[in-house]
Parts: sequence; C-alpha cells; structure tokens
Amino acid sequence: MTDWDAEIERILETVQENCAISGGYTIFKNDNYLSCVMGDEEICWITQEDGRDENKVREKIRGALQ
Repeated sequence: MTDWDAEIERILETVQENCAISGGYTIFKNDNYLSCVMGDEEICWITQEDGRDENKVREKIRGALQ
C-alpha cells in the first residue's frame, strides 16, 4: 500500500456514508492527507451512485491523485 492507499482506506467509510446521505462528496487534499475541508486542494467529486461501490470510490480518488 502507498501512503495514499492508506489515506483512501481511512476515509472510505466516511465518503460512502456522506454520498448516501447528501448525494455526493467532495474530496480535498492537504499535503499528505485527504480531507473534506474547503480551502484545501479539491481533487474530485464522488457521486451518490459511485459512493455505493467502494472500488469505484478508490479508483476515482486514485485517478485524481495522479
């Protein structure tokens, strides 16, 4: 696992829960951490549909980090 893989796993459940509740979730990056804090660098939006599949969430975040 890379450092980003560990970060993705750390926030995965939160992303999925928020996608289900609000219809989507914005992922931000701050140095070596992923966050949900506005003001950090926005890297991607996870739709409610994508949030249902943890592998799609992982793929989308990894793609945005490259």
